[in-house]
Order: sequence, then C-alpha cells, then structure tokens
Amino acid sequence: MPGLDDWTLQPAEVVQRIFEECGAKGPWRERIKEHFEEELKQPSVLEKLPWLNECPLHQLRAGQLVRYRCMVQDMLGKEFFSDVYEVTPDGASDGCSSRLLPGRYKDVVQCGPGENIDASGPNSQTGDRLVYYCVPVPGETDWVKQVYQEQQPHLAPASTSSGSARLKRPAVEDQAESMETEEAEGEGEERKKVRGEGWGASGSGGAGPTTASTSSTSTTSTTTPELNFPFPGMKGTPALVKIYEEESLTLNQVIEVVAILSVSPHLASSSSPSSSSIGVEEEGGVIGGDGDMETPGGHSASPASLVPRLHAILARPMAHTNPLLPADTTTTTTITTTTRDTMMKVLVEVCLGDSLAAEHLLCHLLSSVYCRQDVTVIGKYALNLSGVDGELQAAGYTPFLYGVLSSLVTQAHYLPLTLDTINKRVFVPKKDYQTDKLVSGYLQLPQHTHLLLDETQLSEGQVDRAGMANLTAIGNVITWQKVDYDFQFHTIEQLTNVPVLVMSEGKSMLPSDVEVRLQPREKNVELAKARVEALLSCPSTLSLLRIYLTAARLAPYTLTEEMQKVVQDDFMESRKDSGGEGLSAAGLHSLLVVARLVTLSYGETQLNRDLWETAKKMETERKARLPPPSSS
Repeated sequence: MPGLDDWTLQPAEVVQRIFEECGAKGPWRERIKEHFEEELKQPSVLEKLPWLNECPLHQLRAGQLVRYRCMVQDMLGKEFFSDVYEVTPDGASDGCSSRLLPGRYKDVVQCGPGENIDASGPNSQTGDRLVYYCVPVPGETDWVKQVYQEQQPHLAPASTSSGSARLKRPAVEDQAESMETEEAEGEGEERKKVRGEGWGASGSGGAGPTTASTSSTSTTSTTTPELNFPFPGMKGTPALVKIYEEESLTLNQVIEVVAILSVSPHLASSSSPSSSSIGVEEEGGVIGGDGDMETPGGHSASPASLVPRLHAILARPMAHTNPLLPADTTTTTTITTTTRDTMMKVLVEVCLGDSLAAEHLLCHLLSSVYCRQDVTVIGKYALNLSGVDGELQAAGYTPFLYGVLSSLVTQAHYLPLTLDTINKRVFVPKKDYQTDKLVSGYLQLPQHTHLLLDETQLSEGQVDRAGMANLTAIGNVITWQKVDYDFQFHTIEQLTNVPVLVMSEGKSMLPSDVEVRLQPREKNVELAKARVEALLSCPSTLSLLRIYLTAARLAPYTLTEEMQKVVQDDFMESRKDSGGEGLSAAGLHSLLVVARLVTLSYGETQLNRDLWETAKKMETERKARLPPPSSS
C-alpha cells in the first residue's frame, strides 16, 4: 500500500493499480469505490486533505485530493466520457500490442510519444457522470472561514515536475481577480457600514470589528458575474463537481466533496458542441475536452484556473457547517443551563436590555423547518422586530445586531430593503437558455442561512412591477418557505429553510410568524457594543455559544402523550372561558412552535409543564405590547 502522502497527492496511481489488477472487464470501478471509502473513514486521512475553500489554487497540485464545502448552484445533467480507452503504438496493425487505460476521474486522457488513442475502439467503454456547478456556501460567516483556515493542513511546496505541476494563472486572469464588482456599491452605504463597522469576532474567539477572513482574500476568486454567485461582492472558488455515482443531490444543497483536482488549462478553450467530453493528451498536446454537454458560454467555458473541475470520490450532504462540531449529527452535545444563561446575557445586551425580545430572538435563532403537512410549514419562526425608531437607526442599531448574530451563527446575510434593491436587484433565480445557466439571485440560499431584512432603510418612492415581484418572493419565503424559480416558460418550486428576521420601525409590510415590539431599557448602542464585547472576550465562551446554537437546533424533540393532553386541555379551557373567542388553531400552532424552541434552548428534548408555562407567558407578554388592531 502506498503511504498516506503518496496516494492523496497522486490518487490516479491508485486508480491505475486497481484497474490493472482487475482488468477492464473486472469489477475495478467497485474496487476503487470501496478502497477510497475505506480510506476516507479514517479521520487522519480527511484531516490531511486541504480545503479548496481556504487554499489558493496555485498552492495545490494537479491531480491531488482536496476537500470542498459548497452549495449546489446549478445542475448540469449528464456528461459522457471515455471510461476505458485503448492506446496503440504507431504503425501497429493488430490489437495485440495495444493497451487499455482507465479514463475515470479525468478530464484529459493521455498517451505517450509514438502512441495513438482510440476512444471508440472495440475494447473501449463509454461512461457517464453527473455534473454540478457548485459555489462556496453563500452567507458563510467570517469566523467559520477562519476556523477552517486554522484547521488547514500544512502544505508542502508544489513541485514543478510533470507529475504534480504547480498551477499558474495567465496574467489576464490575475488582473481580473484584482477588479472589484460595481454591484456591491448598489446596496448602499448601509451594507458597507455592516461590513466595516459592525461588531463581530474573527477566529474561534475574541471580540473585535468584523473583517474579511484570510480565505476571502487569498483564495483564487473573482466577483465577475460569470461566476454566478447569489450575492454581489461574494468571493470564493466555484467548481464543476463531477460525480460518478447516482447521488441524490438537490439544488441549493450544502455538500462536502472529496475529489481529485483537475485544472487543465485546455478544458475551457477546447470546449465546443461537437468536441468529446474528455480531452486527449497526445505527445504533450491535448485534443478536445469538457464539451458535448453545454452550449458555448456555459459553465464549462470558464477557465479551470477560476472554476476548477473536481472529480468526486465522495460527495455527501452536510447537516451543518459548524467546524467546532463533528459532522456526525448523532453525536450528543451536552447543553447546560449555564450556557443558555450566557447566551441570554448576550442577547439581552443586543436587545438593549429587553429580556422578552431576547427570549424571542433566541427562539428565532434555533428555529428550523422540520415538517411539512400539505401547505403548512412546521418549525419556522420568522420574527419581525419592530420599534427600531429613528434614534436607533441613526446609532447603527441594525448593523450592530447583525454583527453580533453573524459572529455566532454559521451562515447569515444582511439585506437592506432600499427602493433600489427592491426594484433593480435579482431576487429569484432565472434560467438563461442561451448560456444554459441558472442565473442566481438573492433568494438562492442554502438551508439555515439567517436572512436579516432591514426595512428601516426603505424610503418613500414607487415600487415598480419587478419590485412587487421581489417582495412577493420574499413573502413566499417567510410564509411558505419556498421560492418559485423562473424557467421562462414555467416556474419550478424550490423549498427553503431560511430563518428570516425583519427589522422595522412599525409593523412590517412583510408577513411574519410573530411581531415583537422592542422596548429598550436604554438606547445607548455604543454601550451595548462594549458590554457584548466584554461578554464574548473569552475565546472558550465564544466557541461554546457557537456550538450551543448549532447543537440545540439539531437536537431531537418529542411531545409526549401526557403533554399533548395538557396542551389540549389548555386549548379547550381558553376557548371556553372566552366564549369561543380564545386561542385560535393558528395561535395554538404558534404557541407549540414557541414551546418547542424554548424546550430546545434549555437543552431538553421533551416538553414539560414548566416549559409550557414559560412559552405561554412569553406569548402573553408579547401580545400585550402590540397596539390593538384597528377597527377598520
């Protein structure tokens, strides 16, 4: 068996060895799959594989194994390739002197000097693989990137030998990377304020101003529209992920990929509708490559130095992207009352001394869709935090709140609802049939991305037709947790699981599950910043809170028969005492959601009477703050 460093840097040699042992007609594909799966079960192997997200491409070797966490942004269908191809010497008239080679996990097939490739010979075999266009996880917060960066293995200098050539980009691409998109400016000064001045924390601990992570600046990336990121200004390395098994991947799914890196500079340049889907390297030259599945201008036309190709050995969904927790969600994480108390102290300061708003904000942070019954979406807790008046807006309250939340959760995005954003930006993804791309939009988000909508930025003006469509799309996410993607001739419904927090002065124009009227004890945002910074100054405390939010959200929950009877009795009593005008069915559903989230926040998995009473009290106090409904 080759050593660890050998086979992870040159996995193609393992493929070749197993192919030769089994023969072209033997079970070599199954043997390769079993071999890699067995090796990747070892944590020591995974820990030595570099993350493509955090590592510049020029530091990696062509053909080595890498890891990549990403969102499936577009599904490109099947691509045909030469699974087994035949190589014959020049002038050979019989097949006795020919040899068979595997083409799996390659974009370019090779032969030596004086040899010819026959990809359509009688002994050749054609295979197919699924191709996905994937992007770095949208909304992934800076501290997550930083922790993954700290976990990155030490990389040996890339060799300049032909077996592991160091990757270099043309100067024109380096120049393109240095250019910044103009679109990011269109979101207004508020976005800049959040990014540059909002409170945050980098790394696994320590409070400080929000800054871009190391990976954002070092990773081979560009913000040109061709990379099809959901947000303007988003950075990172997209990739074409090629999967050889019938994996049940879905659009917007967050996955972890272990793959062989392919960055041949000939892939995009040789792409054409009539070319083979796998190139041929002959005496140092390459014929064909990356074609036959997309129209010119599609994703395969992107240079491999910007959009590398990843031949997946392993592709699996990620239940979460928290690097402080194991990927195995069955692993139990203990949640203590002390941790919850610390979290509440932070959120009370974030809510300027309002403990009731802090309780509901914690419920919002732990919410997640866990069931759908017909049109009813169960588990979501879209929160409208109203009462953000002009004084708080001038003090930068919303950027402060977003900065704290983004330093605790793994995925978040701030979206100021200005007239320009509503009327001119793309919210709903749309299929472009000329380029065969799914053009991304703000609402193409992976699950568990905390979306903060700042309605306080909205000024007087006209919302046009496109703006109304965008507002409708936001409403569909909040109410139904779905987005209807525009495929021009029809729409395709995509289910979401995105917690939405709306900041507004009065009741939001957008729907919500609950409105909580903010009642600050004092409106000193700068003092609140200092207090939060003090609470999170200990790295271990910050890490503990980050683990707490993810672990509590993923924890199991059951409603016992005993508590079902208690809930039913309370519901009937409420209707009886008010002459049938008490708690409605919708109100009961909302109360049960609150009770579930309160239970999880305490680290419990079953609702009990005390927690049920706590949930009822929270709802009673919340409703008491709201102004009475108008008679009209």
